Amino acid sequence: AAAVGFIVFFEHKQPSSRERAENSRLVLQLDSAEVTGVEITNAAGKVTLNRENGGAWRVTSPVKDRADATGLGPVLELASAAEVDQRIPAKEADKKSELRGYGLDKGNAVRVVFTLAGGKKHSLLVGKDAAYEGTSYIRVEGEDEADVLVARTPARPLLARAPGEW
Repeated sequence: AAAVGFIVFFEHKQPSSRERAENSRLVLQLDSAEVTGVEITNAAGKVTLNRENGGAWRVTSPVKDRADATGLGPVLELASAAEVDQRIPAKEADKKSELRGYGLDKGNAVRVVFTLAGGKKHSLLVGKDAAYEGTSYIRVEGEDEADVLVARTPARPLLARAPGEW
C-alpha cells in the first residue's frame, strides 16, 4: 500500500525514462514560448530584446526598435532545442587554457541570458565553433562544475552580430 501511495503521489509527476533521456540531450530544457527576454553580450557590445504582449520582439537596449524575429529564432532554439553531441567533463575543461581553447573565457565567449515570464534567468556562454559542422562549445553558467557541451546550433554566427544589427 505504501509503494502504491508513493507511485500515485510522487512518481507520476516525474518525467518518464524516455523524457529524462531526451532532456539530458538538450543544452537547456526551456519552453521558448515562455522566454520573455534575451540579452546577448559579445565583443561588439550588449543588446537586450524583449517580447511584447502580442508576441512581437523588440530591441530595448541600446536602441529601441523592432527586432529581427527571423534571426532571433535560432537564438531561442538554444533555450529549447539545441542538442548536445558531446560532454567534456568540467574537471577536464576548468583550466583557463582549456576554456580559452574552447572560446569560453571571459574575453571570447558570447553570453546569452534568457529571461522567463516570472523573472527567472538562465545564462549560457557560447564559444568557438567545434570540430563537427554546425556545432559550438557551450557552457551553462551558474552550475557548479559545469561541463563544456558540444551542441548543434545554427545560432553561433548570429550571436556575433553588433547590437544595431538586431
